[in-house]
Amino acid sequence: MKSGITLRSKEGIPGFAQIHGQGHTGIWSVGTYSSTIEGLSIVNCGGAGIRMDSSSLTIENCHFVNNSFSDGGAIHMIDSAATISNCSFFDNYSSHAGGAIAMGRCVANIISCHFENNLANYGGVVDVESYSSMTMESCTLINNTAVFEGGGLFVWANQGHSSISISHSTIGNNQAPLGSDGWVSDFCTLTLNDCYLEWDYQDTFGGPGTLIINGPVSNVESTWGSVKALYR
Repeated sequence: MKSGITLRSKEGIPGFAQIHGQGHTGIWSVGTYSSTIEGLSIVNCGGAGIRMDSSSLTIENCHFVNNSFSDGGAIHMIDSAATISNCSFFDNYSSHAGGAIAMGRCVANIISCHFENNLANYGGVVDVESYSSMTMESCTLINNTAVFEGGGLFVWANQGHSSISISHSTIGNNQAPLGSDGWVSDFCTLTLNDCYLEWDYQDTFGGPGTLIINGPVSNVESTWGSVKALYR
């Protein structure tokens, strides 16, 4: 993609335009120029719905359905920046981490998005790796699954500090043996404000609806609504 490119369906409505990956990558964004993707349905992509490498994207009002990749079934981000708003993610799959989104060395703002029935080994919804910053506001994460850790959120920042901020969001009925709603490594600053977790699934260590946070409590700043957290 070059500078200033905008890829938009008619009137920015997802039903008017569909990218059907047929097992291949839907959109591959490379380079430092800022571009916009708006109003697309991105489905059945086998190399991620969108792959970002050292790029900057605004993704608005898009539907991601039944996409897959090794990391980040719907959106795979490396050394990139993205604003993702008013999007829905259904039935996306990662064979490793981040059923819907995976990022490393990235900055991401995720606003008013819905995540449901996404699946990965780690992080049913999102995988955040080292040297990343993610904010999530007014989002819903429900009925997602991780085979091992972090049914909703998985943060693995062992190589460098990452920061996560989640506000005004609902995380419920996600499943994982460890951290049904989330699993966060050390070297991460976590801030939560006015979030609601539904305690519907019994994980191995933390009990129902647990966020497992590894590392000292001083690494974590949290203000939650109805939330149970386990520090270990």
